[in-house]
Amino acid sequence: MTKRWMAALVGAMLSPVAMATVTVTFEGFYTSQSQAIDCAPMDWSCVGTTTTLGTPIAFSQSFSFEYGVSPGRLPFVTSSSQGKDGTGRTYDWMTASQRYANFLTHDPADAQVPALPVATSDPVDRTGAQLDVNTVARRLRSVHAWTDTGETLRSDESFSLNHAVIWTNADGSYSQDSFSISPAKSPSFAGTVANAYDVTSDAYFLALMDRLGGCASCLTVNLSNRYARADGVTGSTSLTGFGRIVSITETASAVPEPSTYALMLAGVAAIGVAARRRRAAAANG
Repeated sequence: MTKRWMAALVGAMLSPVAMATVTVTFEGFYTSQSQAIDCAPMDWSCVGTTTTLGTPIAFSQSFSFEYGVSPGRLPFVTSSSQGKDGTGRTYDWMTASQRYANFLTHDPADAQVPALPVATSDPVDRTGAQLDVNTVARRLRSVHAWTDTGETLRSDESFSLNHAVIWTNADGSYSQDSFSISPAKSPSFAGTVANAYDVTSDAYFLALMDRLGGCASCLTVNLSNRYARADGVTGSTSLTGFGRIVSITETASAVPEPSTYALMLAGVAAIGVAARRRRAAAANG
């Protein structure tokens, strides 16, 4: 190991990427239920039935995710398309998604999806299946503009929190529990480009959630179970409702103790000694 690489390694360990844990607590009521059971493979017409719950089901839960404080925001991922209004005039539609967290683990302790408070018919055996726990937090923007003049029609801003727990078997069958929350309405932002950075604070995303999710029915919430059998038969049960964000708390991850740094530096020193011995042995050989 050269001195340059050793210095880089030491610098990386002494300057760890700071992380923060954000916990969002929200509450509300599920107001409708949809269910599609044992849909034949490739049967896109099997959309199931949606019913209004006679008595809304109250919910209250918390959702946690981590993101890097430095560098913090991740680049926007953009896409564009075109559409036409009622008169046939064409407009351009640009969307941008900026991920603040996107973590995949395989630890069942990371699962945060509550049990569905309604009966499900999931036939997939989860015993011994591969487990994937995926957590995503996004900021979303979209801009509509007339194609011929470039005049902006509207600029919308939103966010989404998504969490899925997926069990996959070797025969291709899978079972998925998930939930998501997003604003019921997307307000406008002061800008004409979806992926422009008009803010510099990493706290902007948390402030965005607080601003768009605080009123009584500001959020759209979905909780669901989906499955696919080995023969391609699929099904799903989901609940949809409205709610509000009760609180948002942010906790910085602990900085390693001095003793931890000492152990890391000792390891680097040992690597350096071993490298010198290899070079000396090669020279004498």
